[in-house]
Amino acid sequence: MGDKYRLRVLWLELLVTAAAVSGCRGDRAEQQRRMLQTEDRARARAERLEKVREFGPKGELLPSDLKLGGIVMPRGFEMKFTDPHDWTYDGNFPQVLVEEYFDRRLTHASAVKTELGELEFRGVREKSDPNMPAVRLRITPTPGRLDWTRIYIAEPAPMPQQVVADDAAARALMAERHRNAR
Repeated sequence: MGDKYRLRVLWLELLVTAAAVSGCRGDRAEQQRRMLQTEDRARARAERLEKVREFGPKGELLPSDLKLGGIVMPRGFEMKFTDPHDWTYDGNFPQVLVEEYFDRRLTHASAVKTELGELEFRGVREKSDPNMPAVRLRITPTPGRLDWTRIYIAEPAPMPQQVVADDAAARALMAERHRNAR
């Protein structure tokens, strides 16, 4: 019985080895397909993570896809209040980081900082779009918290349409608008 048992075990080992060898040869295409599928999944995951990442490699805030009044908002801010031409967003970030983000991206006509730490910019435009209508931007710290900042953006309301009777009135109206725009 010992020899029969050894012969059976040897026969089974031979069958398993032959199946494994033939399976390895036939599965190359399947293995390559699985590897490519894994690479696609890893790439899709990296893209999803990149979209939700809030900080760059140097610790700076990253821009989001949201543009309010012509200004690109940083990632990670949530809407608190909104009106047709005013937006208020809150974010769990220190005010210094938010100020640095906007300093890199914006130009402004004037800036005023209050005693409470509120920073207000007037005549704000994106550096990438200097011809956009100027807006007002206010960056406010939350009292008692160093890691929470509020952003307020206000754009000018559209001017009501005026009916012009003739060419002379149209030229006068355009000249007045041009004077007021400065």
